[in-house]
Amino acid sequence: MNKYSSADCSRVASSIRRIMEDDPAPKPGDYREAAAVPGGRRHFENSVKREIRPLVRHLRSLRKRVRASEEQNESQKRLLAMVAHDVKNPLTAILGYAGMLANRLKSLPTESRYTANICTAAETLYRLINDLVDLAAMESGKLRINPRPMDLRAVLRDVRALTSLEARRRGIRLGFECPPDLPKATGDPWRLEQVIQNLCVNALQYTPRNGRVGVSAKKTAEGLRITVRDTGIGIPAKELPYIFDRHFQGQAAQARHKTGLGLGLAICREIVRMHGAEISVASRPGRGSAFSFTLPLSAPA
Repeated sequence: MNKYSSADCSRVASSIRRIMEDDPAPKPGDYREAAAVPGGRRHFENSVKREIRPLVRHLRSLRKRVRASEEQNESQKRLLAMVAHDVKNPLTAILGYAGMLANRLKSLPTESRYTANICTAAETLYRLINDLVDLAAMESGKLRINPRPMDLRAVLRDVRALTSLEARRRGIRLGFECPPDLPKATGDPWRLEQVIQNLCVNALQYTPRNGRVGVSAKKTAEGLRITVRDTGIGIPAKELPYIFDRHFQGQAAQARHKTGLGLGLAICREIVRMHGAEISVASRPGRGSAFSFTLPLSAPA
């Protein structure tokens, strides 16, 4: 018969825990001879094992659940990436044909407006799909950049071509400031175009008609500073610490029922960080916002 009850074992475990918490350092002494345990050491060990056996079973169960959850998440990520990739192909065709129709129907105001709406909706869906693909790549550690010496002016020209139509449709003045002698930067042109375009699209969405959105690039002591500034509604101070978090949607986005997954700025931050930089934001409600980051200069040839 075991003379040690559950209460005895619990008291021993509590005493050991208190000793370790108060002073975990070992005390000097002679530990070569084991202390005598009433009833035998084996009885004591068996009692302790019985006490901790339910905890061990519970921990094993939790480990199995965590492993199953991780495997399920990985399957969901792979499925998401495959679906997004498969949807992009037909959507690209829709965008192409809608653009052709828009060009041919310029003389017909009603039809032209309809095709413009198709283009806008398709472009929004295309951006959402790209965000999902990039999110899956980020979470699996497969998001990559290909940095090299690049002409930032060419990147800004492409962004201007992609966003000018939307700016005109919204009645917003869109300006680009870039000196002709701007030196080359080191970065991935395609990924940086994605970042700047995303910032421009956000600025256009939150800037009222007759407002302004400006994109500037200039050389500083640290590198090439890129800033996207708007005269929009601004961001409340309490939201600024979370603005780059995944799936975060501020009050303005919720009030306007903005279409999106709240991934754009999180992806922008990740791409900028992969370039060895940080993206920052300054904003005042009712006055607008400015997003900035600095790229390293290319080494002289």
